[in-house]
Amino acid sequence: MHTGRLKSNRLCSRLVQDSCQLDKEEDKLKAFTELSTELSKAAPSTAMAVTPALAAVITSHAKSKERVATRVRELDSLWESLLSNIVTNIVKTTDINLERAIALLHTETDVALQSYFRSYSPLLLKRKARHQSWGELDELLELKNTSADDDGENGAAGAEHGSKAWSRSPDSKRRRVESSTPTAVPVKEENVDYRGLLEAMKSSLAMQTRTFELLAKEKQLLKQNPQGSSRDADYRATSITSTRRNSSAERQTTAMQVGALS
Repeated sequence: MHTGRLKSNRLCSRLVQDSCQLDKEEDKLKAFTELSTELSKAAPSTAMAVTPALAAVITSHAKSKERVATRVRELDSLWESLLSNIVTNIVKTTDINLERAIALLHTETDVALQSYFRSYSPLLLKRKARHQSWGELDELLELKNTSADDDGENGAAGAEHGSKAWSRSPDSKRRRVESSTPTAVPVKEENVDYRGLLEAMKSSLAMQTRTFELLAKEKQLLKQNPQGSSRDADYRATSITSTRRNSSAERQTTAMQVGALS
């Protein structure tokens, strides 16, 4: 680029010099032409005296004019080359910057997508857990209940004999189970609707949630006071077992209703 600029400066300088020389040659040619015309009018024989000089001026003027035209063509070619190089560099720079911008955009998009998936993956896992089958929830409840029963038996090992006998007597257990178990009402097929089924499913899920909460509280109480809470722990474990069985019965009834409607 710097070399082209220097060459352009030299060509411009020569063009200016040749243009000045051409102007001088034009003035000289004009002067000799007027002189030859005047001499021809005055004495035709004397006009022949300036003919060689006039011919030399005409030749010099033609050469000067050709040099100026050559300088103009060279300068035009140089400027076209310089402009072509400038346009090529601009296009190349634009392409490079565009490729960098596209690569940066792809990188930022990948980072944003990774951040999005990291942020929403816990929600997707929760949603998947929320849609687990009732069989899996029942198995989990069975494990929790078994663990709570084992903790209750181990924690109540040092309780008083009378309190232990009363809390584990068949009559008292039967009374507690009967009092906590609601009477099953048969559902007629013609009275069942989808809204009722939905409410039954919601009630079953709420009962399971409540059972989990009771199990957690019972386990915490047994850890804090294993001897003083043996009587209440046995009663709560029995109630939780009854509630879980009731929940299983409700789910079976709801499943039968859904099968009848379908």
